[in-house]
Amino acid sequence: MPHALVLLAAGLGRRFGGPKQLVEVGPAGEPLFVLTARAALAGGFDRVVVVTRAELRERVEELSAAHLSDAAVEIVLQDAAGPVRERPWGAAHAVVVGAANEHDAIGVANADDFYGDAAVAALATATAALGDDEAVVVGYPLGETLSSHGPVNRALCGVNDAGAVVRLEECLGLHAVDEAVVDASGRLHDPAALVSMNLLGLGRGIVRRLAERFERFAPKHLDDVAEMVLPTELAALLDEGAITMRCVRAGSRWAGLTHRADVDDLRRAIATDAAR
Repeated sequence: MPHALVLLAAGLGRRFGGPKQLVEVGPAGEPLFVLTARAALAGGFDRVVVVTRAELRERVEELSAAHLSDAAVEIVLQDAAGPVRERPWGAAHAVVVGAANEHDAIGVANADDFYGDAAVAALATATAALGDDEAVVVGYPLGETLSSHGPVNRALCGVNDAGAVVRLEECLGLHAVDEAVVDASGRLHDPAALVSMNLLGLGRGIVRRLAERFERFAPKHLDDVAEMVLPTELAALLDEGAITMRCVRAGSRWAGLTHRADVDDLRRAIATDAAR
């Protein structure tokens, strides 16, 4: 079966101060979702599903038409699925929405991260080999995913000698201090530790499990702002023994947007990557 990459582009960008998935950072004014879509289609994915929200749809369509006119791109709206709520339901729900019409394993990527062509191609190859309840994560060294302009949140991967992920932990407020990385609680982390940047492959059974978890989650949170955090949901499935996950190394450097001041750094990283 052909495989799709689900691109998560519905976030509010609260720390950034707006829809960072639309910021023009590429050499021809492309936003990050366009660059990742190109890498996905060139690297082995058959099509791309962009999950966004209603207020961004027109601009996402315009940018897709301008930069991906010959590509197989579908746009779906997260806020048109599930109970109506002002705040999005989170990345795990976005995955379920984006994969609603898929019948095989899918790839997943954020629309505010620049992963590098090699990492996206590695994900395409790994995703094509996944079984129903198998997952793969492309891991990046923690120290290479930090921002010079403020703290970030990352999902730490506990990986055994066989390359299996045995633990996923969402850590908040990570920032560099001397030769180490410190989180919001003051805990130290090894900069070489691998983290997930939501560049994932998920077997079809995992998508079904996430959908089931959302059906239980939504009624409890209609009146609050709780979100289904993707690493947290996958960590719960790992802990239950319901799924397996392995980690592959990125093979390329990461860059991305968390804070508004990250934009210039990202543009330089993309330009450097293009010049190689």
